[in-house]
Amino acid sequence: MNRRRWLTILCVALLLLVALPVLAQDPEPAAGPLDGILNFFGITPDMLEAASQPVSAENDLGALLATLPQWRTEDGAFVIGPEDAPFTLVEFADWACPHCITYERETVTTFLRDHVATGQAAFEFRPFPTAGGDTTVAAIQLLECAETLHPGAFWSSYTTLYEMAAAGAYNVDTIIQMLTSRLEVTRQDLVNCVMTWSENNEKPMQIQTDYEFALAAGVTGTPSVLVRFDGGEAQPLEWEGQTWNQGGVPLQILSAVIASVQPE
Repeated sequence: MNRRRWLTILCVALLLLVALPVLAQDPEPAAGPLDGILNFFGITPDMLEAASQPVSAENDLGALLATLPQWRTEDGAFVIGPEDAPFTLVEFADWACPHCITYERETVTTFLRDHVATGQAAFEFRPFPTAGGDTTVAAIQLLECAETLHPGAFWSSYTTLYEMAAAGAYNVDTIIQMLTSRLEVTRQDLVNCVMTWSENNEKPMQIQTDYEFALAAGVTGTPSVLVRFDGGEAQPLEWEGQTWNQGGVPLQILSAVIASVQPE
């Protein structure tokens, strides 16, 4: 994570401490030194040390994603990577889901670096609200509007939402603040877009499409994954006699399948 993102999280943390009586039922924590604030939001000295490293596509996932092809499927799903990739990982996840955060850190991040960034695969992300509930519904609505108003906004915010959730700063107000602070959009722009979407667009918002797609595919929890070969239908992965139809597929399995489908 880069220094700018940590500064944003720290600002959010300070704002939340001021607003805690309104945002939560628990009493406001006693004021303390900066170390107490960092500990409250799970920010460790190691994280701050990592944040001091220069920002580049090599050490910052958000910077890397900005360099890759970004496109949408016929039904509107957000995809990153080559459109002609022989393999596509389709993930159903909720930014606030603890298992999704773990899968993102341990599997998806490396998958994006090692396979999507190298042109071997693509990554299709379909939000499926579980732990995040209404906040995740609002998040994808706001991101879709941000993408409409400022192309590239979805993938530039994708990893930040995981970081916000892990830091305890995942709510509608902080999501709007994050979007408006980094994009050329205002709070009113985003809210108006969400509220008037049905009037200005023939298709429903993507959260509805993704939710119906997930239910039709038998998805019941997050994270869950399907795969596509050569842009075909999304399906459970079958490999060496095992069908992966629940939870996430381990990275070593994904890497082996990707290697097997690369053109010679």
